[in-house]
Amino acid sequence: MNKDKKQEAKKPLSFEELLENCRSTLIVLQIKSRTGQLVKTHQIKQLKKEIARLLTKKQSLMSKIQEKV
Repeated sequence: MNKDKKQEAKKPLSFEELLENCRSTLIVLQIKSRTGQLVKTHQIKQLKKEIARLLTKKQSLMSKIQEKV
């Protein structure tokens, strides 16, 4: 039974799930930054870059799909 749970946890996330996770984490970090609780302020910049990478990759995949049609 434990092996089933571990396999489910390792399931790869889709672009939408990754974006949602990144965006929600970004909101939390921004709130912590505004209240003075965030020590590692570079995390905000890194997360914004990661979101941009994901969106760019998603857009390039969508354009490839449209070219085929």
